Amino acid sequence: MMKSSWCDVLAHARPIHYSEWTVACLSHQEIVDKNFHSHYFSIGIHPWWPTNLRAYEISNLKSAIELLSKDPRLVAIGETGLDRLYKETWNQQLELFHWHWDLAESLGLAMIIHKVRSGSDFLGLMKARRPKTPWVFHDYHGTEQEVCELLKLHPDCYFSFGDSLLNREKTSEVLEHIPEDRLLIETDEESQLELIHYFEKMAQIKGLSLADLELRIMMNFKKIFKIS
Repeated sequence: MMKSSWCDVLAHARPIHYSEWTVACLSHQEIVDKNFHSHYFSIGIHPWWPTNLRAYEISNLKSAIELLSKDPRLVAIGETGLDRLYKETWNQQLELFHWHWDLAESLGLAMIIHKVRSGSDFLGLMKARRPKTPWVFHDYHGTEQEVCELLKLHPDCYFSFGDSLLNREKTSEVLEHIPEDRLLIETDEESQLELIHYFEKMAQIKGLSLADLELRIMMNFKKIFKIS
């Protein structure tokens, strides 16, 4: 059972067992149909989607996102980002990322970012234009050095972890070097019933009690999404 104090910064799996601190990342169909019931949500065009969507479908998604941007439950823009495994849509990914970036800053909202083999690209983007709102790197797989470089260029960066806490040894190594006030937890595509295991593992790695970690994640969550 989920505890009411557990924050889930990015939930894709459906159905969602909502707590007060769940952010549902809307699917393509949910955006188009405006069919969702979350307390809080994020919206964006995932960098994988252009592989299967036509230009008019992307345009329709942009229009739908702009309409939903007026909803008071919206707390973040994304997922958006860059994925070098999808080389055929690279230029379109860049264009869409800048579109999301402009939208997020016009609304004063955080961005939830998908980053795959594109760390140097993000560092270059940050050097050219400093972000003005929080950036949340979800399912973070970067290095300790990259964390330091990202935080140097944009101190309002956050790093979210989920299933990799249990299944990827390097996650523990990187996590040890990320400040507690820059951490978040997510379920992504996994069941929200896994949240307890993610919180327990992160607490163990960081040398914190479960209660202290819950409080810290809650503080980070509320700060990023401007929730009182």
